[in-house]
Amino acid sequence: MGLENLPTKETSGLCSTDYLWDSKKSVCKECDAGFYGINCSEPCRYPNYGHECQNQCNCSKTACDHKIGCPIEILNAITESSKGDDKRRQPSENNTIVIVATLTTGFLLVIVSIIVVTKLLKRHFSRRILTTERNIDSFVVECIMREDRASSRESAVNYAPRVCYETLYSDI
Repeated sequence: MGLENLPTKETSGLCSTDYLWDSKKSVCKECDAGFYGINCSEPCRYPNYGHECQNQCNCSKTACDHKIGCPIEILNAITESSKGDDKRRQPSENNTIVIVATLTTGFLLVIVSIIVVTKLLKRHFSRRILTTERNIDSFVVECIMREDRASSRESAVNYAPRVCYETLYSDI
């Protein structure tokens, strides 16, 4: 029934069953989905739901909503309607691949950087250790030479090691 054919309060005095008065349009309009009766005051009875209470729920009474039916049926309807959306999902799958590839590359770069820095530091400290060993060898030689020179004196035993240690610690 179109709006122009609907009964009005002026013509009939009351809205028909399953109709409700619309004061803005000054006409009787059909009940919203999930309602029926005089002034659309009754919700659809289980197992019915929806427009004119003509649909049937395939779920329990507690799960069936008088306006929209079973939530699972709604979920299935959404799933069915979204099956054609696979093309819209591909860009997000491509984005996932790009993100994973970027993270993997970044992780590998960090690992390679750590290895390179470790090797460079190892070389640097190896050279420094060799230089220190050479310096220590020269101090040992110097101490031995001083010890030989000091052997002519009486305090040579006490004097020579002290000179070696002082020389060693002051140059490092």
